[in-house]
Amino acid sequence: MFHLFSFCTLSLLFIVPPVVVNAGQSGFGEDGQVLSLVPGFDDAGAFDVSVDGLGGVVISGVVGSFAFMPDADELFLLRYLPDGTVDPAFAGGTGAITDFGGSGMGTSGGLMVEPAGSIVQLGFGPNIIPGELSFAVARVASSGTPDVFFDGDGQAVVTFPEESLTGNSDIARLDDGRYVIAGSSHGTVADPEAGLAMLLSDGSLDVSFDGD
Repeated sequence: MFHLFSFCTLSLLFIVPPVVVNAGQSGFGEDGQVLSLVPGFDDAGAFDVSVDGLGGVVISGVVGSFAFMPDADELFLLRYLPDGTVDPAFAGGTGAITDFGGSGMGTSGGLMVEPAGSIVQLGFGPNIIPGELSFAVARVASSGTPDVFFDGDGQAVVTFPEESLTGNSDIARLDDGRYVIAGSSHGTVADPEAGLAMLLSDGSLDVSFDGD
């Protein structure tokens, strides 16, 4: 089984266990396609793609066992050079892995490459905070290392009080450096609500946004 998503002129095709990027342009990989494994993991699933200011291609997703199931383990990022080769300057060419702990990462959400080259990635998963499904936000430097200026370890977790299910879908950056995250939050499965969270540039919640 395969899944194909289109993003403007780029397409992302992923198969478990390899991750496949299909850019549909000459000079990118073999006939416009690239196959990549994420070292150290049996399975990988890519869910979003972006392009940086130098023409590099960044993909994000989850890795672990059964990457499309709730027991996937961590978020991953891979960066490719414009010719489709894995960028060795990004996390040593093996991918940037972020482990939020808990019982697993449900899926990966939005992806954003910032003007300075750092990358912000979204996910959500169970039991990052015990008994909760939480927004998971990771920021890595352009080198692929965790950005310690973001919540101290490159990771931020957002959980809506008294909500049993959350899932994030996208992120945007304001001109002042804050981030707004949009997704869903459910008191019950039959009671979905739109959820918004505002983070400061350091990864902490902006308490001036609706008071909490």
